[in-house]
Amino acid sequence: MAAKKDKDNRSVEETFELIEQKIERLEDDEVPLEEAFLQFREGMALVKKLEGAIDKIEKQVMQITEEGEEEPFE
Repeated sequence: MAAKKDKDNRSVEETFELIEQKIERLEDDEVPLEEAFLQFREGMALVKKLEGAIDKIEKQVMQITEEGEEEPFE
């Protein structure tokens, strides 16, 4: 299955990687407080986009399994 891309042309996998990078940066004790807040805010925005993408994918999977055939999700 090809990776799904969000509106910013990032796949779900790429978005997960970005979130992981933000978490790693937040775990660094040397990060200034201002940057930590920025990393947190950006990370939460990525999580929100990711939730929408995952919800759409779940609905597609549910539609495929219920119908027994693949149809485009609207």
